[in-house]
Amino acid sequence: MSKRMIALLLICGLLLAGCGEEMFPTATPAPAEDTSAAAPTALPTEVPPSAEPTTVAPVEEPTAQPVEPTTAAPSDTEPVAQLTLESRSTAESNPEPPYAVTIVQPVLQPETNPTAQLFNRAVDERLGAAVDGFVADAPPSASAPEGLGVSESTLDVSYEVLLDQADLDSVRMLISTYFLGAAHPFGSYATINFDQRTGYVLELADLFEINSPYLDTIAAYCKQELTKRDMLFFEEGVEPTYENYQRWNLTPDGLLISFDPYQVAPYAAGPQEVLIPYSELTTLIDPAGPLPRLIK
Repeated sequence: MSKRMIALLLICGLLLAGCGEEMFPTATPAPAEDTSAAAPTALPTEVPPSAEPTTVAPVEEPTAQPVEPTTAAPSDTEPVAQLTLESRSTAESNPEPPYAVTIVQPVLQPETNPTAQLFNRAVDERLGAAVDGFVADAPPSASAPEGLGVSESTLDVSYEVLLDQADLDSVRMLISTYFLGAAHPFGSYATINFDQRTGYVLELADLFEINSPYLDTIAAYCKQELTKRDMLFFEEGVEPTYENYQRWNLTPDGLLISFDPYQVAPYAAGPQEVLIPYSELTTLIDPAGPLPRLIK
């Protein structure tokens, strides 16, 4: 090969090397980032499709605890557990002032039953008030009359059951009081009408519709009956007032109204009572009250 040819080949190689640098420049490494700058907010990491979803354990509901029974009485629409009326006797005496108290009272059994406790408490409250008043008024032994053989004041209580059916109890208690030195004893009535289904001691108004003229109707009937017997000496005793008709009882045959001595007649005539048939009260009776259970 001639020297000229070798020189041409060297020149061509140099030209080709220069063209390659322009067509494929060498990559320049990027400058390092400033780590003192705030980092960008990280995006949530996506769960790859193959990942299993997280299972959240169900929250267990707390187990309901049984509710303790209260002293509230049962619903007035359902019969209640069998309760029975029995008698309880108590007695006490005191030397000065001298007195003796003897009581035979109704008790609803079993006494552990919440409904029975409501009835028994009502009886205890009525008789407790009578005993407290008697003890407070009992005179000293110096009041004893000579030659009569009476040396103490006395309080005697007895009762009668006038109704015990349809979960209704009606009792009338006779309270006989004698104070040392008095001419004679004095008797008065205390009545309780109890609804076992509600646990309530009934008021007379509970038997009738609201705003009905039940007192006027009862008073008119009593006045008519007592007049027929010639036993209405004091007409104010039958006026249609709440005070005149506090002593009443439910019975299988009608509404019994009791009058203490001196209310409508003198002591010598004794206590008076009037039985009003339920048929005389039909238009006044509350259909949602206790009476429809009794007079079906």
